[in-house]
Amino acid sequence: MYAKCGALEEAKEVSFELPKRNVIVWTVLIAGYVNHEHAQQALECYDQMLHEGFSPDIVTFPCVLKACTMTSSLDKGREVHTHIMKDNTLATDPVIGTALIDMYARCGFLEMAQQVFNKLPECRLASWNALIAGYVQHAQNEDALSCFEQMQLEGFIPDRITYLSVLKACGSLGAVHEGHAIHVQCVKDGLLDDDTLLGTAVIDMYGRCRMLEDAQDAFEELPAYDVVAWNALITGYSQHAEEEALRCFEQMQLMGFPPDLVTFISFFRACSTLGTIDKGLEGHRQVVTMGLLEDDMAVNNILVDMYANFGMLTDAHRVFEMLPARDVVLWNALISGYAQAGNDDIAFSLFDQMKGEGTEPDSFTFTILLNTCSHQGLLHEGQMYYEIMCSSYFMIPTLEHVACIVDIFCRAGHIEQAVAIIHRTEYFEDATIWHTVLAACRWQNSELVRWVSEQTVQMDEKNPGSYVAMSNVIASIGKGKGVKFQDLESEIFSDYFW
Repeated sequence: MYAKCGALEEAKEVSFELPKRNVIVWTVLIAGYVNHEHAQQALECYDQMLHEGFSPDIVTFPCVLKACTMTSSLDKGREVHTHIMKDNTLATDPVIGTALIDMYARCGFLEMAQQVFNKLPECRLASWNALIAGYVQHAQNEDALSCFEQMQLEGFIPDRITYLSVLKACGSLGAVHEGHAIHVQCVKDGLLDDDTLLGTAVIDMYGRCRMLEDAQDAFEELPAYDVVAWNALITGYSQHAEEEALRCFEQMQLMGFPPDLVTFISFFRACSTLGTIDKGLEGHRQVVTMGLLEDDMAVNNILVDMYANFGMLTDAHRVFEMLPARDVVLWNALISGYAQAGNDDIAFSLFDQMKGEGTEPDSFTFTILLNTCSHQGLLHEGQMYYEIMCSSYFMIPTLEHVACIVDIFCRAGHIEQAVAIIHRTEYFEDATIWHTVLAACRWQNSELVRWVSEQTVQMDEKNPGSYVAMSNVIASIGKGKGVKFQDLESEIFSDYFW
């Protein structure tokens, strides 16, 4: 009784006062902790149960595995799995098997989740749902849709739990055809008649797929509105139709739904994109009045980004300085704001400050810095940041990083160094990089132009732009040398096109 009512300490006291405890008493206590989201205490009870010599049973293990899932305790889950495998009755139980699949999948060990699934003597819909949900949670959405297709081929009929996961996978992949088919099936089965959560998943799917009219239609067909449903609609609009996002933001409040943190993040993103300073300031005042700013990094990040995009760097910096903790996303937003405004010295200084305060830069940090150096023609600084990224933080350069550093060297006339960098990366066969080098060859000798041109055309031979770029470079060289275009073209490409 105490455990079911959430009076867990009282339940524990009563259990310890019993003259003799048994598996049932321990299981009730563990289940009570799990059901009231005290997973760590549930695992402690499990350990104490084992210590006192009691063996968990077919009811205990699903509760313990759920506690492992809730705490992302993969090692503990594997330990429990080992215990289960000692008893064939437990090892072949479909409920325990499903709990194992769920634990491994949600902890990110999807290969093991699939292995457990494959060995189940009796597969149930709940087992499929656990596997599909795990794939979706860890962004393996193609695998989730494959499982969804396979389960139907094997005769299983999806339920709302299945559809909640699969709709999210469709949205992430932009698989609007599959998502629409699921929507139609949900309507046909009557699942949306009284299920706002499932209806919200449909809205979210259409929003991610940029099918905003369909998202609006699905919203209007909901049996009841709530803040989560409004958020799904506003988020979709904020990414693709920002003015509609602002309209929905006002409408939801007129209908009596107060915005939450998720709402404000989408609202500020829309304001930032549209440059609507007045609405952004009004939203900032509102979020402060509602007391939502104190410890939420996501809202503060988007606020700094919004003010930076407005060019209101003093305000962006003020919000930044008021925060007790700063993550790399927040630093990036401020650094990017100053860099875009042409204040590269302050951007570089903020990078040093970020390191000094113990926040490690990420790949995007260096994208900002290298882009700044590229636009400003800062060779020394660009070399330095590229070297720091590779040698101090052991990052593998992305295509954008390489494009920036190549552009920096090319702008400075150091074509051979740019080519050397390309050779040291995995982007040697990327045509975009070679177009950058080719464009910088206009002041170089004809042999270098010939070699770079060959690389460019080989990587992008079907693109007429490659030949146009070569012609432009040849024409520029000809002007500089006072040589006719046709003569220089013949000199450089005498046997290339034939």
